[in-house]
Amino acid sequence: MIEGLLGRKIGMTQVFSEAGEAIPVTVIEVGPCIVTQIRNKERDGYEAVQLGFGDVKPKSLTKPEQGHLAGAGRLVRHLREFDADNIEDHQVGQVLSADVFEPGQVDRCRHRSWSCLERYTYGRPYGQPPRNRAELAGC
Repeated sequence: MIEGLLGRKIGMTQVFSEAGEAIPVTVIEVGPCIVTQIRNKERDGYEAVQLGFGDVKPKSLTKPEQGHLAGAGRLVRHLREFDADNIEDHQVGQVLSADVFEPGQVDRCRHRSWSCLERYTYGRPYGQPPRNRAELAGC
C-alpha cells in the first residue's frame, strides 16, 4: 500500500458527535493521482512511487517536465514521492484515488500553504522593512 496521496483543500465544515459536540473538519479533494515514475533500488538506491496531481496546460510546463510526464499520459502540476510497501503493485500511468484507504483509517495530513503574512514578511512583524546586517548582529 502507498503511504499517501496528493490533494487540495476544499474548505471547512463541522460534524456533530453523538454527544452533540460540533467537531471542525477539513474537506480535502484527494486524487485522482497519477503514477508518473517508479523508483527502484537498482537504479535509484531506494524504493518509492512518484505521484502527480492537478491537471495543467502544456504551456505551463517546461519541455523537460513535459518529457518526464509523457510516459504517464497526463500533464500534472504537483509531483511528490511516497514510500510504498510493494512497488510491483504500481505501474506508470496508473490512476490512484481515495479508495486505496480503508474506511475509518486515520490519516495524517500535511499541508504546504502559507498565509500572506508568512510568505512575504519572513518572520518580521507586518509592515517593517528588512533588517540590515548590523541590526541582525545586534550592533
